[in-house]
Amino acid sequence: MIEEIKKSEFQRVKNLFQGVFFNLNSLAVINGDSEGRVWVDNKEQPQSGLLVDNGWSSYLAGDPDNRDFNKHISKIIQEIIFPEAEKLGAETNPEFNNNEWVIYYDDDKWNKKIEEDFGFKDYIELKRCHYKLEKLKIPNWRKLIDVGFSMEKVDSNFLKRDSLENFKEVTNWIKESWKSTEDFLARGFGFCLVKDDLEIVSYGMADWATEDKIEMGIGTISSYRRKGFATLVVSAAIEYCIENKLELGWHCSEHNDASWKTAEKAGLKKIQNYTAAVGCFDEFQNLIENSWYKALYLNQPKEGLNYIEKAVKHERAQVSHWLLYAVILARNKELGKSIQIFNKSIDLGVENPARLLDNLNNRDDLKVLKKEKEWEQLIRRLEQIIRVESNH
Repeated sequence: MIEEIKKSEFQRVKNLFQGVFFNLNSLAVINGDSEGRVWVDNKEQPQSGLLVDNGWSSYLAGDPDNRDFNKHISKIIQEIIFPEAEKLGAETNPEFNNNEWVIYYDDDKWNKKIEEDFGFKDYIELKRCHYKLEKLKIPNWRKLIDVGFSMEKVDSNFLKRDSLENFKEVTNWIKESWKSTEDFLARGFGFCLVKDDLEIVSYGMADWATEDKIEMGIGTISSYRRKGFATLVVSAAIEYCIENKLELGWHCSEHNDASWKTAEKAGLKKIQNYTAAVGCFDEFQNLIENSWYKALYLNQPKEGLNYIEKAVKHERAQVSHWLLYAVILARNKELGKSIQIFNKSIDLGVENPARLLDNLNNRDDLKVLKKEKEWEQLIRRLEQIIRVESNH
């Protein structure tokens, strides 16, 4: 029998979920510091359980071979959790059509069960990293802030400055992660790098907290990336956590070089690698995500082609998707076809020909195309387009 247990009973099943507490929000739910729901096979002696946090992320714990539990919990995920998660994503980002679902687990054996018992297909086994605070590596971070910029703590006064550009980036973070603004101000933290007292250019915000532990994430406005701003924000957060005796955690995907490099540069140390099951509610976006992840990150171009070839036939396919198709073809050593698709992308209207030319000349996985007789023609065509655009 599968039963949802009351919040007052969460502590009774705490031991069952120990294996997923590396993701702090699961522990915060058990401790009542974050909203969530819990189902178990037996609340007196639970062997398997499902925890859902306030963002509708799911956590599986216990025995992966509990077929009866898997059967019933799969129905709960598909009929209750996923619809609510998709609804939340649509409300939070109405113009963002690739809202994801995610399932964390305490044993990689769950991967096989998610497909076999739950019936989920075409999801990504996403490789993730968990970091924790080791030390403040840049104690003089204040001296590295350029003239015209200031580091601001997100407190009650800061939250009144709604005229700041990108202010919603900060308030949305609070809304998505915390019970209320008051809850955030009492238990969380946030730091923003502000330019000319007008614009938030980078921010680091606590996601959730429980006991003496806290986790954070960062964001930098696209036009200000690769300038070291995120490292300054994280350094401010690390200093705050050290002063307040908080154990700081951080999560990112293995392929997100910018994120984990920022973490390590500022003073966090990798504790573990883990895997999560991730998919998109939107079928087209799921094709795109599987295309690049399997072909470019996992270096399985044949697998990636299975997805991108379906995606470019979709009515929502754009030039960027055809360019991805061409790159994957090059990875799969289909060089002539790759150049053909690059030319098709140009016909469709490449947004930034100069960037494409730079990629063709410098990306390691595209250098193999130089062996093809059509290569020089492709390069000359791009150079001509760039010359014409520069004259206008």
